[in-house]
Amino acid sequence: MDSFYNSSISIDENYQQALAAYEHQQFHAAVEICSLILTQAPYHLDALQIKAAAQLESGDFRAGIATFERALSIAPKNIEIHCNRATALLTIGETLAAQEALDQAIAQRPTQSRPYFMRGLILLAQSAIPEAIADFDRALEFAPENLGEVYKSRGLARTLQEDWSEAVNDCDQALKLNELDPELLNIRGLAHWRLGHENAALKDFSDAIALAPSHIEPWLNRAQLYWQQRQLTEAQQDLAQAHLLAPEREDIQLKQWQLAVANKEASAILSQVESLLKDKTSSEHANVRAWLAAQPETPEGSWIRGSLETVLSNWPSALSHWNQLIAIQPEAFGAYALRGLVKCKLGDYSGAVSDLTSFLTQCQPTAVALKCRGEAHYLMGNQAQALSDFSAASSLNSEDPDLYRYRARIFAEQTIWSRALAEINQALALQPQNLEAINLRGLIWLRLEQPQRALADLDLHITLSPEDAIAWGNRGSLRAQLDDLEGALADFGRSLQLQPEASGGWQERGRVLMRLGRFAEALSDFQQAVQLQPESAAALNNRGVAYRNLGELEAARQDFAAASQLQPENVAFAENQAELLVAMGQPEQALRTLNRLLKDCPHAVSSQKLRADIYLQTQRFDQAVADYSAVLSGDPQNPELYYRRSIAYSYLNKTKAAIADASQGLMIAPEAFQLLILRGKLYLNAENYRAALQDFSQAIKQDPSADIYYYRGVCNHYLSQFDQAVADYSEAIRCNPEFSAAYQDRGHSYAALQNSQAKQDWQQALALYNSQGNRQKAAEIEQLLKENLL
Repeated sequence: MDSFYNSSISIDENYQQALAAYEHQQFHAAVEICSLILTQAPYHLDALQIKAAAQLESGDFRAGIATFERALSIAPKNIEIHCNRATALLTIGETLAAQEALDQAIAQRPTQSRPYFMRGLILLAQSAIPEAIADFDRALEFAPENLGEVYKSRGLARTLQEDWSEAVNDCDQALKLNELDPELLNIRGLAHWRLGHENAALKDFSDAIALAPSHIEPWLNRAQLYWQQRQLTEAQQDLAQAHLLAPEREDIQLKQWQLAVANKEASAILSQVESLLKDKTSSEHANVRAWLAAQPETPEGSWIRGSLETVLSNWPSALSHWNQLIAIQPEAFGAYALRGLVKCKLGDYSGAVSDLTSFLTQCQPTAVALKCRGEAHYLMGNQAQALSDFSAASSLNSEDPDLYRYRARIFAEQTIWSRALAEINQALALQPQNLEAINLRGLIWLRLEQPQRALADLDLHITLSPEDAIAWGNRGSLRAQLDDLEGALADFGRSLQLQPEASGGWQERGRVLMRLGRFAEALSDFQQAVQLQPESAAALNNRGVAYRNLGELEAARQDFAAASQLQPENVAFAENQAELLVAMGQPEQALRTLNRLLKDCPHAVSSQKLRADIYLQTQRFDQAVADYSAVLSGDPQNPELYYRRSIAYSYLNKTKAAIADASQGLMIAPEAFQLLILRGKLYLNAENYRAALQDFSQAIKQDPSADIYYYRGVCNHYLSQFDQAVADYSEAIRCNPEFSAAYQDRGHSYAALQNSQAKQDWQQALALYNSQGNRQKAAEIEQLLKENLL
């Protein structure tokens, strides 16, 4: 890159270019030019000062300070350099070093004003008021250029020293030089106030506000002066403006509350209570308690003490004070509003509604009181009344996001999702970073089947509150629902880093690992969950599932049994135990488990179906039919149940009932392959060969397998369609060359056709039966060959 330094011109001309670069805020260029000048003229003091100033402006404070020190080695009595170095040291917080630099400047040139002034400011910041005033005095002796600033600073110091008259004099002098300085007017106003010159103070505060309406202190000072003059409305207005300018300042909120208490304004107190409850550990509360505790034992004192206990969330004590006040002054309706708030916090919702209704019917309705009554109605389950109150409150104060959140919650509970979404969006428009609202909207998106938008809200929650373990866990659960299993694992991992004692988090991650087939890792997570919560039936059940998948059946059995013992009414736990017992060859024990469950939970449909399956497996067909019938009464469109009951009927030789069930299942699911095969076999056994043929032909379209071709071949044979039978048996053999029964029966079809190929098929069938160890069938074939039916 080209250099900013021009070697074709003189050093002075290059210095002028450096100065111009500095003035145009091209600080990098100024530093480079000055550095090159100093390589040729190392004692060029002006270049050193410009370089140092440019380094400071670039944010390189240490380098700038070092350059000033180099300049001082050349010109140790240069006051400007000393002061500039002190300013740089103050900027990086090295106050002591800055003060030492100013001491050196004063020692070098004791008749210069600037170092005294700067040192005075440091002393003022350190609350060394007399020493600061002494330095300001010396600064004024030597005709400073910034005369107004020195008078102003000394005036401020004198207010801190409570030397009010001299403070006014100094401010007068400063204002002659700068009559539009709002800070000066505020300082002089304070001094006038302390001298009892209230009108002069009021004018100064008002002039300061007019000049700088965004400055908070004049508003606060004028509010307190109005308060002192009992002009409470004006005081309230000024405090409200100060609160708007600095909503985070608790001292302003407390002043508003104190004024509301002094004026006995229930709605204002409610507003302040609502605000102050957000920080119950406030250091200001102790000061307020001391102020209010000194109030007399009078109705006014009860007002004050009741308000205090309300603000500090001492609900029982607050209730006692409000009860005392209302007993003495039953017409004090403002107290009813505050007592209603306290009752709501204590869970006496009907009492809260009664008190707040008294206030609202006798006084001008306020948004805060309506909101409080709405909350009580909501907590009582009176959603219609709550919605009415929140709506009325919203008409008085449309900027309160809580009202929209409450309404959204009610609409969500009523499953009116579109209304809930509109309300929560309004709440978030007013308070975009409210986590409760973001979470509620995420839930609404899920109910509206828009999971990606729900995921976006969880992303936002985590962005705003990255240390919230629950938010990470919630996003993990949603990602698992969306089959983003790796993303879910990452989220659960972060959640567990933040909250490793959360048993549920280990279980959630374990379930995701199970879905990924990582059973050993899942078992480890479930082990951790059980260790954290040994009495958790869910954790024990999950660990049992992991053991089962790892083939550790006895360990799984013990966990399922323990889970069922902890929650005997839990259907899933008992079913897991029963299924495992069947897998372990203990169907009788499985049936006992299910019988106990169904005795306590007779409508556990899935358990009754499982019991029916076990009855079917253990050849208790009557019981199986009874259970399948009971389940079908509640689920008559389930083709699988008809399939299973059909099998049970077939073993009971109730062929018509079996065929009817298979047919009913096929009416519900016409393409159900297993039902087609089952009904085909039933028709075959009932010698309804044409019906069987149709079912097997339909099945072949879905799965042209050896068995189905074989069964269709049997149908064709009995229908004397021997050529078709031979073709079907041949297809079966093509699909399965070791299908011995197909060779045998094709031999019969060939025999019916007087085809000598029959003998070859029977010989092949004989060889296969022998190789398969089926001596009975082999004997049948040998007899056929001996008889030589052809």
